[in-house]
Amino acid sequence: MKEVEVIDCIQHEDERGWVAWPVISHLLVQGKISDLHVPSMKPGAVRGNHYHQHTNEYAFVLSGPCRALFYNNTTGEQWEFVVTQHKPKLFKIHPNVTHAFKNESNQDIFLVCYNESLQERSDTDTLRRVILDAGR
Repeated sequence: MKEVEVIDCIQHEDERGWVAWPVISHLLVQGKISDLHVPSMKPGAVRGNHYHQHTNEYAFVLSGPCRALFYNNTTGEQWEFVVTQHKPKLFKIHPNVTHAFKNESNQDIFLVCYNESLQERSDTDTLRRVILDAGR
């Protein structure tokens, strides 16, 4: 699905673990990043189930297994991606794509999320749409 990109962010791994830089530096320089947040997900929990009308959302899934589901509200196309336990992934989600993340591990996992403003921020930019639930 071209409306969702998996971005290879800069990562380094050694005997201590890994470190990653998930924030796109040119967006920082341009002042386009907003709403930086770090959601936690308990085992079986689902986050997301919404889409944005005028912003790109970046979601950096730190660990897994985590199921990521994306639905293009215009075409009806659906795409699923599973983040494995030790391979973090950065997703760039374009406007009008519903997205949801489900923790399929037996421990809490975390995401780092932020928005790229494509126009002035509006409280009505985020609209709820359920495509994934805890029972699925």
